[in-house]
Amino acid sequence: MFWRALEQLHLWERENLPGADTAVGNEVLVWLLKSKSRPRPLKDLYRSSRFSEPTIRNCLKEFATLGFASIVSNGQDMRSRFARATPKLEATVAEYRQRFQEVAELARVEAASRTSASLSPQSPEAKADGSANDRLNGASTRPQNSTHGAASRDVPPKKHVESP
Repeated sequence: MFWRALEQLHLWERENLPGADTAVGNEVLVWLLKSKSRPRPLKDLYRSSRFSEPTIRNCLKEFATLGFASIVSNGQDMRSRFARATPKLEATVAEYRQRFQEVAELARVEAASRTSASLSPQSPEAKADGSANDRLNGASTRPQNSTHGAASRDVPPKKHVESP
């Protein structure tokens, strides 16, 4: 089922890309992936982000601790710092992409099977038993004009009252 596969994908993401499921983590992750393996100045990230500099720094430190980001200083000017994605992050994201494609394919297959099932003619057993779609939509399979006590179970029709 699609929802189970999607649930497993989210679980895998939380276990293998911690922090990426948060808004700031997602933003930093995308920024790192855009940089590929070339270092980019952190000031570019700070300026482009909607989050505060300390929040970004904490997220980058977490990614660096996990081995997903590398933060280096400029040898000549210690005030300039750069960050880049590591091969570990790129490999983890490649695996995530593969899992994501599998979930998308499962959704496509399920949607196609539902479409083909709704277009196929009903079997004689389904016709005799009443439409499955009718049952799912709440339609009754008992006769509408029954005089054998069914009226006492039915809700009486609403009276139409005209407003003044």
